[in-house]
Amino acid sequence: MEPIALTLKYNGYDKYGKTRLGDVMTVHMCRTCGQININRIASDDCVVQLGHLFRNAMCLDATMRQRLSAENIMLIEAADEEVLRTALFGKDTKTAI
Repeated sequence: MEPIALTLKYNGYDKYGKTRLGDVMTVHMCRTCGQININRIASDDCVVQLGHLFRNAMCLDATMRQRLSAENIMLIEAADEEVLRTALFGKDTKTAI
């Protein structure tokens, strides 16, 4: 399995109707059969590599993006960088991804 992107676990809606997002998840694809899986990141995962994965996922071609979307996997996009930073480091950090 090769990591290809990041996504956020969907946790329904809060009491104000706002989408509640949970854990950061890696999207993996099997190099042999092409099967897609998602897994939560672990506390010992390298943040630098997660940052590379976040940036590299923006270069995925349209076919792969459509395939992921068809499987209800919404990628973390450039506009979501603050959400990712908060999930990884907490609300009060300015650490670069």
